[in-house]
Amino acid sequence: MATYLKAYIFVFSVMACVAQSTTTASAQIAASDERRIQAAVMLDGLAEPIVGEAHCRVDKRCEIISGLGSGVKVDVNWRRRGTVESADLTIQCPKDCSFTSGRSKVTFQSERKFDLFHGAENHVEIKPVLRPRIKIGQIFLIVE
Repeated sequence: MATYLKAYIFVFSVMACVAQSTTTASAQIAASDERRIQAAVMLDGLAEPIVGEAHCRVDKRCEIISGLGSGVKVDVNWRRRGTVESADLTIQCPKDCSFTSGRSKVTFQSERKFDLFHGAENHVEIKPVLRPRIKIGQIFLIVE
C-alpha cells in the first residue's frame, strides 16, 4: 500500500509539474502575441503631449489614443510573419494631419519616432509636384 501511495504521489507531482510548465508556456506564447504599446503625440501649440497606452494583440487593430477631448486618434495593427514583425500606424487629427508620405497611415518595423505634417492625403490623383510640407509635431512609440 505504501508503494502504491508513493507511486501515486510521484505521478501526481509529475502531472502538477507538467501542468505548471504548460500553463507557463501558454502564458509566454500568449504574451508573445501581445505588445504593450505606448504613444505620445506632441503637436505644436499644445503644452502637454497627448498620451495613450494599450495592450495590442498581433493581427488585430488596436486603438492607443481614442480622441476623447483632443480629437487625436492613434491606431496600430501589429503583424508577425515568421520572425519578421511590422505594423501599420494610423493617425487622425481634428485638422488633417499626415506622415511624411502625405498619408495618415504608415507601415513600420523598428522606427519609433514619426514626424507629423499639416494636411492629409487627397483621394484624387494628382501629378507629383514639389510642395512644402508644414511640420506640426511628432509621435513617439514605446513597444514592449
